[in-house]
Amino acid sequence: MSELAFEFDKNNNKLLLISSCIEGEKLPTDAIVREQFEQSKFQSLYYLPEEASKAVALLTQYMTAKQFGKPVRFVVAEVRPAKIKIRLSADNMSATAELTAAFGGQNLTDKQIVRCAAKMGVVMGLDLEAIKGLAKDAQVGSQGKTYQKVIAKGQMPLNGNDSTFERLTKTATERVLQPQETDNGKVDMRDLGSLVSVKPNDPLMRRHPPTKGRAGFDVKGNAVLAQPGECIAFDVGPGAVVSSEDSNLLVAEIPGIPYILEQGARVDNVLELEKVDVSTGHINFEGGVIVNGDVSEGMKLKASGNVTVGGFIENASIEIDGDLTVMKGIIGRKISDDSDPETTDYHCNVKVSGNLCAKYIQNSALVVKKQVQFQGQILHSRIFAQSIYGGTEKAAVGKIVGGFYEVTQGVRCATIGALASTNTTFHLFPELAQKQDKKQTLLKLRKEKEDILSEIKAAWEFLREGNEQENKAELIEQTINSYKVHDKELKKYSRAVVHLTHQIEKQMHSVYIQASREFFSKTHLKLGQVHFVTQDDLKNVKYGFRDGQFTRI
Repeated sequence: MSELAFEFDKNNNKLLLISSCIEGEKLPTDAIVREQFEQSKFQSLYYLPEEASKAVALLTQYMTAKQFGKPVRFVVAEVRPAKIKIRLSADNMSATAELTAAFGGQNLTDKQIVRCAAKMGVVMGLDLEAIKGLAKDAQVGSQGKTYQKVIAKGQMPLNGNDSTFERLTKTATERVLQPQETDNGKVDMRDLGSLVSVKPNDPLMRRHPPTKGRAGFDVKGNAVLAQPGECIAFDVGPGAVVSSEDSNLLVAEIPGIPYILEQGARVDNVLELEKVDVSTGHINFEGGVIVNGDVSEGMKLKASGNVTVGGFIENASIEIDGDLTVMKGIIGRKISDDSDPETTDYHCNVKVSGNLCAKYIQNSALVVKKQVQFQGQILHSRIFAQSIYGGTEKAAVGKIVGGFYEVTQGVRCATIGALASTNTTFHLFPELAQKQDKKQTLLKLRKEKEDILSEIKAAWEFLREGNEQENKAELIEQTINSYKVHDKELKKYSRAVVHLTHQIEKQMHSVYIQASREFFSKTHLKLGQVHFVTQDDLKNVKYGFRDGQFTRI
């Protein structure tokens, strides 16, 4: 075979193939040239296969013309330096370096990469460790391999916080959950302290001003301004007023019971009674009510504000547009003792639009829009509520035994169920069926729109291809306009389906039932079509809903 040799041209950084055709010898092929190049000391150079093919073709031409011994010198490889590209994100908050390792040449050092970045204006937020890693990757890796790393990141601004609100008055709920401490350091569970009320000019809530935030910067060193927090106005309810001396202080305007709102407060007019019984008659009052004693059997109490009962509610009918606080307890009985707590009627019925807090609850029907808190126990009752907590957020106490409980968010207390396997049922996320029906309706509407759009598209294709229709341009325009209208509605239904699906999944994963001390067997848990019955007595357990079933979490 004709001899092959390689010669490196230092002036031009090129590798030459040197050969000549010899009479009687075989000519080299492209594959042979490539193989000998890869086995040579020049293998780190960038190989030029097209140029090598030209050299082989020229040798073949000389052989055909019988020009033996005529030398061929062809460039077949070359030195290629490392290449780097610096790409900035659209918002200039990050810079990415794309480094291609050299062929036979010098790779870039970390300092050279920094200088390349600086030429592109990248001067802030440099990640020196990432840059060193990039340089090392190219140094030890294969020739011509491309490596990529984020080498600089800007700092996002820290936006200011909106106004925050600090409650300055206690609530009746705290009075129930925190019995008074005596002089000897013991807690008297019967002494609940004085009733919570306020006088004119008593502080209710303080507004803390918004903060300005902290500016950030992009990788080019430009400041990225922070969005200052918003000054949120007080939600000034009836009976409350902004202090004339401090615009960030909300105070009571009248004497009464404070009702704390998310961003403000109100003070309810107060009707104070020693008791509610046959001597007072039924009570229907526009404002808050304080009952120092009991609400007796058969009585009705209706109020538009917060209500505090210092004693018991016993087999009464209560309807409150606010919070209800019962210092001792709510006691009732079933009309039929053997009936199912989910469907039976009770002599004691309580309906509250806010929160309810009581020492204990027994044989009663409660509909509470927000949270039920209790200190002792809930026995054989039916409760519809957003959540049921025994004790406070910090300390779970109390027990729930028997009854039916329909809860949107969660249940937490010390003990659930009893050794006697009393029938205790919790129906979690009761809105699921309604939301699923709504989702099916939206899916049906979306499918109808998809069908309409398909028909419109088919009509448009027919008009576009036809040549004999009268008013063709006008018909096409009408078709396009109709398509846009229905497409807009389709997108609206699609967004609604996605949003509702997210809502359902989020709530299904957020509901829970927890007993910090004991969770007894034969407790029924329901969510949608899933019905789970606990089989063992467990300690400190929390159940949630995952992957279509109840499980410990």
